[in-house]
Amino acid sequence: MLADTDVRWNVISASVDDRSAVERGVQNGQGPAQPPADTGSSQRIYKSRYSSIDCFIGQSAQHREALNDVPVAVNAEAQRQLAAAGIDSSLARHVAHLFVRDPLVLYHERLCQDNSADNDHFENLQSTNWNTVRFKPPPSAANNALDIKWRVEFRPMEVGLTDFENAAFAAFTVLISRAILEHNLDLYMPISKIDANMDAAHARDAVLNKVFFFRHSHVPASKPSLSPVGVCAVCAGRCPEEGLAQLTIDEIMNGSCCKGVVGLLDRARAVLDADGCTGNHRLQLESYLHFIGHRASGKLMTTAAWLRHLVLSHPDYCYDSVVSEAITADVLMRCRDVAEGHCFPRELLPDLTSAAAYHSALAAGNVAGTRGGRNRPDCQTSSVHAVPGGHTADAAFISCVPPAPTCIGAVC
Repeated sequence: MLADTDVRWNVISASVDDRSAVERGVQNGQGPAQPPADTGSSQRIYKSRYSSIDCFIGQSAQHREALNDVPVAVNAEAQRQLAAAGIDSSLARHVAHLFVRDPLVLYHERLCQDNSADNDHFENLQSTNWNTVRFKPPPSAANNALDIKWRVEFRPMEVGLTDFENAAFAAFTVLISRAILEHNLDLYMPISKIDANMDAAHARDAVLNKVFFFRHSHVPASKPSLSPVGVCAVCAGRCPEEGLAQLTIDEIMNGSCCKGVVGLLDRARAVLDADGCTGNHRLQLESYLHFIGHRASGKLMTTAAWLRHLVLSHPDYCYDSVVSEAITADVLMRCRDVAEGHCFPRELLPDLTSAAAYHSALAAGNVAGTRGGRNRPDCQTSSVHAVPGGHTADAAFISCVPPAPTCIGAVC
């Protein structure tokens, strides 16, 4: 059957959702259920084990506890043990939340082990909580010949059909994570808004037709009165929704001069500028960022839109949502041809998929909008230069006037 969604996250989430009725908050489908009186053994768990993140664990100046606005169930005994061992409350809550789940897989030969030397029991739970981001400790010393350190996995994206697409998004993820750390960016938003964004992303052509909560300014405010937007008179202190706006993916990625929004692609380019990245390495990375900008703006189709187009345009399709074996076979063959480089559908992939080709186009002046794809009617400036004490990318929008301060929530 042809699905009317662009994302399969909720389908996978439901397929591994092993919460009981009480944990889901329903009683035989009739309404809310309450945990047993003795509690502790069963409590409300608000999300499937395959979901967006449940809480933040950062300790940066931008982290605020008010951002964790969705209740998080915890294993109380695990939380007490972690606190007694000196683990900070934020991380203790995160780990204790993992232990409200039951293991999905148990191996007889792994039941008895020395937990002081092997962390397999922990990884059994950690690796079956599939969130959009995962905080991973190093392997146990006995299994860490490569001296692997602490890691953060960014996990919401699907694999692409081609190596070029996968390399582009992998490179962008590294660059934007560096931008956050090195330029002290503030991209925090309440957990509930992240969940709302995940829901909105499932809609057909959401990349073109939906708006998403995102920080209007990425530069942290030293105090509420200095925040460029979103200062809320209702809240005492910083409102958790301060600085949020509802933006399209195009505006989030490529920016908007009229709205005073710096695109994440320009943040990534600022990292390359600071590194003094030039030559073929820079050209290859620019080809990736250029491609992502075109996907975000709709100049290139998403994979979901392209697959749907293949089905809808197939001669055997009867507009009844039925994807026959013949249609499936033809679509899969087409995907294989794209993945193996036998064809390059120009509605899906850029004309320039190599650094050499991109370099030739740049030299000939045939690539427009190399600073975030900004040959756009709403943009009056395209130069990006350093601002003393500020962020490189912000200078491109120095002449733009942002909208009046707003607060997204009716009551903060």
